[in-house]
Amino acid sequence: MSMDATSIIKFGGSSFLNFHDYSKIALFLSECVRSYPGSKYIVVVSAMSGTTGRLKEAIDSIDPNAPKRVHDGTLATGEIISAHFLEAATS
Repeated sequence: MSMDATSIIKFGGSSFLNFHDYSKIALFLSECVRSYPGSKYIVVVSAMSGTTGRLKEAIDSIDPNAPKRVHDGTLATGEIISAHFLEAATS
């Protein structure tokens, strides 16, 4: 990898089966940064395994005909939480 390379790394929900997995991913990312100084990384994370399904079930139980924007906003919270958990694991 060249010094000015940018890599996009995606971690799906199966990467986060439990809370300890955030620390494992953080360690992996710190090793990437250490191994390739000067490289840039864009990290994309999915919600923790099972979270999206539980959120969908919750919104459907409240209103099965909820507008798409309500579904989208609700489901996005899983990814937002996962991103914050990963950030906490890098601290």
